[in-house]
Amino acid sequence: MKVGFLISDTLSEARLKVLNPVFNDPDFEIVVAILDKRPKLTVKQKLIRNLKKGRGGYVLVMAIERLFAKKTTSVGMLTVDLCIKHEVKVIEARNLYDQGLIEEVRNLKLETLVLLDAFGIIKEPWLSLTPNGILSYHGGDMRKYRGQPSGLWELYNGESEMGVTVQVLAKGLDKGLPVVEKTVSIDKKDRLLDVNQKVAKVSESMLYEALKRLSSPDFEPELINSFGKIYTLPNLRQWIMLNLKIFTRRLFN
Repeated sequence: MKVGFLISDTLSEARLKVLNPVFNDPDFEIVVAILDKRPKLTVKQKLIRNLKKGRGGYVLVMAIERLFAKKTTSVGMLTVDLCIKHEVKVIEARNLYDQGLIEEVRNLKLETLVLLDAFGIIKEPWLSLTPNGILSYHGGDMRKYRGQPSGLWELYNGESEMGVTVQVLAKGLDKGLPVVEKTVSIDKKDRLLDVNQKVAKVSESMLYEALKRLSSPDFEPELINSFGKIYTLPNLRQWIMLNLKIFTRRLFN
């Protein structure tokens, strides 16, 4: 199977664990990595944008927390270095919808694209550019939870587990075809960090499994008849309420 990636320009150690089995399997020919080189918003720009949406307080608190928190993830490798190691073509893209870029990728005759931490919400013509579409992770069971942040709203709503999905993207946020689905438990004393560490662990093999399934002519994804509501970043009141709930659960369990 000829595979291309829409991907960030740096890879965490967790993402390397996702990619290594794919890059090392001769059944998959990794043809191209399209690096997300769009201009990045500054913290100030993100804050202003989210203030306009009523979420500025949450973003400010998270920025302060991140400033003083111990670093929990590290850059495992630059994406370009991984590509050099495996002799994969690299394209740096500031505009994913540039017609020249689209035609260049179309001419590569890829069978599948994979989206990893890059380019935001993907639209046509990319969704139908390859026969198998675009694979993408979603932290949630799409029947109940669409959108983001991963794990936050499951914790907020007192769920005992959450879904993790690799989907083939479709028009509409998190309304794709599930290819691989797994669940992780949410324990009474779990914080958001704990939940997302579980998600990262169970995610390690899921992309590889999804590509294997897509490469089988007998595979038919299960259709989802009813999708869940769309969640987004919490406002400050919701963030405070979440932390009160977590504190209470940890105190009495």
